[in-house]
Amino acid sequence: MEPTAGIVLSIRLERGEFVEQEPRHWVLVPGSIDHVRVEKVPPHFRGMSSLVAGRRGWMETAVVVELATTRAPFR
Repeated sequence: MEPTAGIVLSIRLERGEFVEQEPRHWVLVPGSIDHVRVEKVPPHFRGMSSLVAGRRGWMETAVVVELATTRAPFR
């Protein structure tokens, strides 16, 4: 894949709600994915260590960057 350059239009953190199905086995709650707009990519995600046994919790799972380029759209 070739490098791509462009202007960053937005940066969003993708996050989802997780529930503990078995001890230390967390699963994504269907339909819970959302995106939170941020000014810059964080140095780390709020990950598994933020989840509390026996409770539902949110975990960041990806960074989505909207980029304006001069190249043709990817096909």
